[in-house]
Amino acid sequence: MPSSPPPSSFLPHLLSSLIAAIINFPLWKASALAQSGALGSTKNSSYLTVYKNAIKPPYKGIPAVVLGMSWARFAIFYGSERFSYAFSGVISSSKKNEPSFVETLLPPMLLSTFVQIVNMPLIRTSIVLQSPDCHWKGTTDGLQSLYRSEGVEGLWKVSCCVAVAQYVSQYVY
Repeated sequence: MPSSPPPSSFLPHLLSSLIAAIINFPLWKASALAQSGALGSTKNSSYLTVYKNAIKPPYKGIPAVVLGMSWARFAIFYGSERFSYAFSGVISSSKKNEPSFVETLLPPMLLSTFVQIVNMPLIRTSIVLQSPDCHWKGTTDGLQSLYRSEGVEGLWKVSCCVAVAQYVSQYVY
């Protein structure tokens, strides 16, 4: 395994992460709308109908979501590539020129955990923002409101689960 990754991998990772975030935003929004309860029951709706509804306004929180998804993907993919070299040789592979289990598993596991923890307040806020009844002006207003009402620990409370739908009504005025 080479001692360092190719220097030109930074920009391709960054651009592909941004493009993937933009392309996947409507899918994320459809999921957030469903979690926020804004769609009601989607049981009898086709996937195409749900997708079409997701690309309609309002577009609250788009910059935070797209940038959050972009940096998360970038950090995981680029960071995993970079950090796998840091773990190179920690535990040798039984086969020559193959990365060890540690080189393959540890970087993406650590980075994706870090990214998830950092993004939790943004995820929580952006899901609540998708509710048509939400009166927050945007992501910053939502984060400030959560901080004022629940403190720092409130920013990470119930973030990445279906229970967010139960919380939406508490933050809709």
